Parts: sequence; C-alpha cells; structure tokens
Amino acid sequence: MKKVLFIMSSWWAGGTNGAMSSIYHYYDKNEWDVSIFFLSRTGKRDISYKSLLLDNQPFLSAYYCNRREFVGIERLLFYIAKITKKVTIAFGVNLEPFLFKRAVMRIEKTKQFDTVVAFIEGNATRFGTYFSAPNKVAWIHCDYNNYLPKGKTEEKYYSQYKSIVTVSKYTSQVFAERYPALKDKVYTVYNLFDVERVKRLSLLSANDPRFLTDTFTIISVGRLHPVKRFSSIPQIASRMKDRGYEFRWYIVGPDFDEAETRSLKENIKRFNVVDRVCWLGGKSNPYPYFKNANLYVCTSFSEACPMVFNEARILGIPVVTTNFPSSYEFIDNGYNGVITVFDNLVDTIGNIIERSAFYEKLKEGASNFEYDNNEVLTKMDSII
Repeated sequence: MKKVLFIMSSWWAGGTNGAMSSIYHYYDKNEWDVSIFFLSRTGKRDISYKSLLLDNQPFLSAYYCNRREFVGIERLLFYIAKITKKVTIAFGVNLEPFLFKRAVMRIEKTKQFDTVVAFIEGNATRFGTYFSAPNKVAWIHCDYNNYLPKGKTEEKYYSQYKSIVTVSKYTSQVFAERYPALKDKVYTVYNLFDVERVKRLSLLSANDPRFLTDTFTIISVGRLHPVKRFSSIPQIASRMKDRGYEFRWYIVGPDFDEAETRSLKENIKRFNVVDRVCWLGGKSNPYPYFKNANLYVCTSFSEACPMVFNEARILGIPVVTTNFPSSYEFIDNGYNGVITVFDNLVDTIGNIIERSAFYEKLKEGASNFEYDNNEVLTKMDSII
C-alpha cells in the first residue's frame, strides 16, 4: 500500500478543498494510505476528510494565516508569528526554510511517505521540496500566469518534482510555455467530482430567507476575490434593471478580500440595486442555491478549472461565462451555456431571460450533462 501525503495551504481555499474532498471520496483505500497536512489550519471547518489530517503545527499555521482566521487567545500567537516574520525580513533573514525543515522533520519522524503531493501552488509547493519521498507531485489549480507575474520564476522548486499536474489543457500549455525545460513532466488531470454528493445536498433547504425565487434567479458562487469580479455585478445588474428585465442575482461565497468585499457592498448601494443583487455570504452547502436558480453566471477574468460549471450543469443549470481561455474546455457554447466577452454580459443574460425557447434549449443541454471520473482516476493512479 502506497503511503501518500497531500499538502494543502489553508482550509479556507474553497475550490482546492472541494477537489480534495472528491479525492477522499473516490480513492482506493486498499491501494493508498492517505494523510493530509495543512500549512495553515485555524478555526473550525466542516470538511469530510478530517480523519486523515496530520497534527497542526501552531507556529507554522500562525506564520501563514490571515488575522481573521484567529479568534480569542489564538490571536496572540498570530501576532507573535507576524512580528517575528517582519523583524527577520527586515534583517534579511528568511525563516521559511527553517520552519519547513523543522515541520518536515516532525512529520517524517512518525511516518515516511512514498509519494508527496503539493496539492496547491505557492507555499505548499515550496514546502513539498523538503520531503525525502521518492515520488513528488506538484498540483497546480490556477492559471499560472495570473498567479505568478512574468519576470518571476519558481523553476527551481518545480524542477524538484517528478510530475507536475495541472487541471486543464490550457493551464498545462501556460505552464509548459513558462518553463520549457519542464514540459515533459506536465500532465493534464481534471478534478474528480463527487456527483452523487452534489445531487444529495442540493435537495436540502437553502435555509436563507433572503433567497427568493419568485422571479428569474441568477447565482454566482465563489470567494470574494478580485479575479471573480463580483464587485462588477451591481453595475451589470443596474443596466439590466434599466432595460426592464425582471430578475434577482445572488452571490454565494465567503469574504476573502477586504477591498473586494467593500467594493461589492458599496456598489450595490451606488447602483441602486439593493432589490436586485444580494450577497448571501459563505454557505457550507451551496447546492440548494444552484438547484433553485435559473442561471449560473461567471464574471471571472481567469479560471483554471471552474468546478462551479460542473456543479451547475450536474444540477441542470445553464452557465453564462466570460471568455477566459479554459472556459471553452468546460462549456459547450450554445448547448449548455454561453461564452461571451465581459462587456456583452448584459446583452447575453438579457437575451436568455427574454427568449424562453433559447433558455429551455440551454437547460436541456445542461440536464444532459454527465461527469465520468474513471479517466481521471486512471491518470491519478499512474502519477501517484
């Protein structure tokens, strides 16, 4: 039995944790002995794979977390860690290698691994290089060029991995172009998807009195981050309102970026769409909101492998999305959704609201969607 360690950055990173939950559901318990380690783990989080978690390392966790993740006496440790970080950086000292070596030593003292998977880019990827496992896998869940500006490089870290997995063909291409010397290590593996869980949870109550579905209902789901452009939704909604369209637009997702959250709240008032746009906040079970919506709209300027597209289509909800490169891998344009430029969102959504026959065609296409995990599992097994 292979001993496999997955390294996660923070258990607040929604899409990546969703992908990890699906792996937990589908992996062969007779073939893999799986452990999971979070660099930053604070507060309480309802995740399906808690039984696999290695012990938290408090100072390391405090070193990487956000202040809002700490409550009560835990905040003292946060401030100690952050002050230490600032002071050492001021003196030109990088504590990260020391903290990583110390953490790896503690982990490997109790358990050795055949495969170590850095399951997200960034500090998890750097951390993974310190393990002695013979097989190391780096997993990229983003459009790499948006994550790391051109002119910067992480090639020295990724060169230490045997395999580099990306979650779409487009992101594989981006990474291979960025680091040509590593292109033979790059593989495309789509995310596993727990279809039955999504369907089961969608049947539960939305349990939020603000969520009304007596008119055409639009949802957008994700953490409040600038890449999602949720703060632009009020202006789009205002233009739709001025044209006389009847609708409500709900945003489901946690507060992640303070500036983006503030901008969203201000724009709802500024564009006078309090009656049309509502931020519902984060939901432990977002699927009843999908199930009871008419349309899913993605306003992002970049996505690597948007799991929300699969979630929407599994529940029979058509998708309207901006035309970032990977969108064409996941939406059949004109069949189960529409891909459009950002500036045409008002026309595109309005057209769907007005043309009931076109909407029903898209809905039928979404209802015919099926997701097959077998190919993904085969690829994962060969790499891990």
